[in-house]
Amino acid sequence: MSVDRPLPQLTADQVDYLVSCKLQLTVERPSIVSFSYRDVKKIDLAAFRADLAQSKLLQCSDDLDANTYAELMNDELRQLMDRHAPIKHKVKPIHPSNMSVHHYECVALCFVNILQRARS
Repeated sequence: MSVDRPLPQLTADQVDYLVSCKLQLTVERPSIVSFSYRDVKKIDLAAFRADLAQSKLLQCSDDLDANTYAELMNDELRQLMDRHAPIKHKVKPIHPSNMSVHHYECVALCFVNILQRARS
């Protein structure tokens, strides 16, 4: 696939050193990645501590076995986190490489600038 782009305005000196080429590059499509996260940096710690103090974790009896207490802890902490740092979902493209057509255009323009400096 060939893409013809307009050339930038060049001075007469630059035209002497103009290099034009067509690169037959394949463009790799970015992969789409979706992920979930919690923005824990935005938690109001004072409110979180207050809610934790009011949770069932600190109000349960001492006769709970370890499994029941682990389930209670899991449920209570999940509810607290859902309230103070809800799960957010994001979809983001991940580009396969940083070497794009734009990169090659920049290299070509740099080459023209180097030739210009060598001439003067």
